[in-house]
Amino acid sequence: MAINTQHNQSGGSAASGGFNFQAAATSIAAIALIRSIPLEWLPGIFEDVPKALLAESGGAGDDIQIEFYEGIVLEVQVKKGLRKGAKLWTAIESLATAIENHKIDFGLLIVDTHTSQTIQNHLAKDIIRIGDGRTDQLKDISSEFHQRLIKIGVDPPNVCQKMRIKVLHCLAKNDADVKAASASLEQVCMDQAQVNAAWHALYSEMHALMERRGRHTTGSLITYLSSCGIKITPSAYDKSTESIKARLKENTLLMNRAFSIIGVACELLIDEAWIDLEIVARENDTEVDLPDSIQQAVDQYHDWANRKAITDSQKITDFTLGRFFPHCVLVAGPGMGKTMILRKLALEYARDDFPVLCVDLRALSAAICQGAGFEESLFKLGLDGSGLNWEAVRSCNLTSWVLLCDGRDEVGNN
Repeated sequence: MAINTQHNQSGGSAASGGFNFQAAATSIAAIALIRSIPLEWLPGIFEDVPKALLAESGGAGDDIQIEFYEGIVLEVQVKKGLRKGAKLWTAIESLATAIENHKIDFGLLIVDTHTSQTIQNHLAKDIIRIGDGRTDQLKDISSEFHQRLIKIGVDPPNVCQKMRIKVLHCLAKNDADVKAASASLEQVCMDQAQVNAAWHALYSEMHALMERRGRHTTGSLITYLSSCGIKITPSAYDKSTESIKARLKENTLLMNRAFSIIGVACELLIDEAWIDLEIVARENDTEVDLPDSIQQAVDQYHDWANRKAITDSQKITDFTLGRFFPHCVLVAGPGMGKTMILRKLALEYARDDFPVLCVDLRALSAAICQGAGFEESLFKLGLDGSGLNWEAVRSCNLTSWVLLCDGRDEVGNN
């Protein structure tokens, strides 16, 4: 498919300025993030599948920061038309110092094709050579770089093993990387006619991201593209178990972070307004007969108000539900906080990296009564509004699911 980048606001010639070159580089990273594929910016040293990206991070590579899984961080300096001099040494030494001090894991200098050949070829190749422990036959610029590292107290081989220089082709007459990244969006867009529109939307958003010093994840980028009218193919959700897990976590945290009270104008954050509740655990309640059937269990559940209080029952805090009592039913009167406890549990489990499904039992019961399968309905309802494809989530290799069901009182005998 032909990608038009030459006469548009968002590609080709538009990427010729330094600010636009940085936006183009960030857009290329964003597409790898959406697709959960390696950036291939760190060849030979790391499989760089991104988890999130930040613009203008304020760090050593303050132009772009890439977060990977397991807490690995890459920071990037983006320079156009770079020559040997103060700008080069400031950029590359800040990355080296941050690596040496363990503030970042990898450092990258991205340059354009107008950058001097001594940087594109000589320094880029010799950084790899220094990382291999070789200092013989270095080019002049590389020897100076080596001496500068020693002077600022940095171990050259250790740092150079974790640093690279990358040339991106994003200029009007040499925009191969823009075209390749745009073409990659064919795997994201359900309607191939929207590929150019998707690139332009991302490019525009990366400019805005730089201005607000923002952060994007796979989920937020897909949400953004969807808000721009781009139809996203289901396969975009299927690329990575870790990506799915991260998007599921993000959605769980977003959906359960706050609540509203009638008469209060603003939402309240659960973390700030939460009041712990005491729960009586009746797992081995000797004064309640064990049910002989499902119906008897339902009857006992609805008869909770008539049960006698047991003074020596075990009392637990709300956040331990599910951890020490993995399969349980929470019994309380209307307005006593059952729903709020479930939302609090959703937050706690998501923060501990458990995949969470929160399901309204009324909706689940209605779906099953209409002939839908239990498992399909469970995942469809639990993932509603997340942007995740339920079949992709169900088929991926996620384990230790936490299932939180609300609305038991409203489903009757079902």
